Amino acid sequence: MIRRRTSGFALIEALAAAMIMSVVLLTLLEVRNNSIRWFTLSGDQYTAAWLAEMKMNELMSEKLPDPEDEESFSMQDSGNFAELDGRVNDLNAAASETWKERVYFEKFTFEWSKELIFVGQEFTGLQSDLEAYEPELDEYGEPTIDDPRSKPMVRIVRITLTLKRPLARGVASDGSDESDEEWEKRRTLKLVTYVDPSTLFGAKGAAEPDPAPPPAPPPAPPPG
Repeated sequence: MIRRRTSGFALIEALAAAMIMSVVLLTLLEVRNNSIRWFTLSGDQYTAAWLAEMKMNELMSEKLPDPEDEESFSMQDSGNFAELDGRVNDLNAAASETWKERVYFEKFTFEWSKELIFVGQEFTGLQSDLEAYEPELDEYGEPTIDDPRSKPMVRIVRITLTLKRPLARGVASDGSDESDEEWEKRRTLKLVTYVDPSTLFGAKGAAEPDPAPPPAPPPAPPPG
């Protein structure tokens, strides 16, 4: 009888130990997965910030809306950074014959816009806002302010860059699944900057000196 009781207790202890070990292993596995996930996330955040800064510098150095050309007042485009994958693969393939092509930067997408903004004493907005402007009227039906279109305005270019990084849907702080709004906000990086177009289009070169007058003809020889 004593041996059977000892054997029974040993079996229960073994099962309890196995359950405890299972819980510990699952916890460690979850910690490991979370560590890998946050490491990848931090790497994507760093890469996104670097790509956004590089793209914004590129946008500022390229064509901007020209205050003298209404067709260029609003510009936009979108794309990704797949060309960087090509450069990385070419460099590594030249250094190692065993290199296999990889795709990483292609997963980062962007959208940008360049808009000419009109800024006056009583108005700030786009060309469409200026065209659709309707002044407020007083009780006598008269405008409360002068039409801003009749006053001089400063023109500046607003460049907006929205970059989205590859990010798997996660869990919200309360333990529930992330909503679409939370997920998009967490994976989106937005930059806005302003440029004075007069520094590009309003600058005039130094006045060129007048051409030198042609040399005078030699005096005619005296007669005889």
